[in-house]
Amino acid sequence: MALSKVLAVGCALVALAGCGSTPEEDTGSVDQWLGDSAHLAISGTFEGKNLDTRLEGEAASSVYCNRVYAPLPGSEPDAEGKYDTSQVYFVFREIGGIIDVDGTATEFAVSHWRHEVPAGTDMPVVPRVYGTAIAAGETWSDINLFEPGTASISGVESAALSGTVSVELYTGVPDAGGIFVPEGGRAGGFWKLSWGPNDNLTVSATADCRPSQLLTWPQARLVP
Repeated sequence: MALSKVLAVGCALVALAGCGSTPEEDTGSVDQWLGDSAHLAISGTFEGKNLDTRLEGEAASSVYCNRVYAPLPGSEPDAEGKYDTSQVYFVFREIGGIIDVDGTATEFAVSHWRHEVPAGTDMPVVPRVYGTAIAAGETWSDINLFEPGTASISGVESAALSGTVSVELYTGVPDAGGIFVPEGGRAGGFWKLSWGPNDNLTVSATADCRPSQLLTWPQARLVP
């Protein structure tokens, strides 16, 4: 998702985020994916804060999905600064929105990294170790909590130590290179994340995906 991302991507994502809506009243714990309508539902606690909330219906109008790719190591841009999109790899996808945390509007995003898998796939979450590869069938997952209108790295960022990411919905058409999905499609999933005995979250989310970003900074963080 996402806060340990460098400032360049943080600012880019915030610029796209827009304004959030007031969360609907909490309606109980989240224990499964809530379907293909746009929503962001969170249950649990993190760093002593109760994050139970749901954005559904009109309140979910600003829930968003971001996709990020990176050029493969050794790839160089052409004279116009563009990369060959057949020589890229998927870095992460995140879904986020603006929620209420202890009476304060807070942007929240949750991600999964490296493997752009089809709907119906469950991936165990493994601890994040920058500069390494993520084995097939596994993923990293982090959350961001930050003030709307600021860079995502200005707030809280934390990668879960364990859990499961279930990809429940994913549509999007790759370009001619067969990897990079330039825009469009919708993503949805269910996250069950743990940072230890006192910090555990479940998240259900679905959103339309914005135009994708092709960035170079992930090359130092994630080995393809």
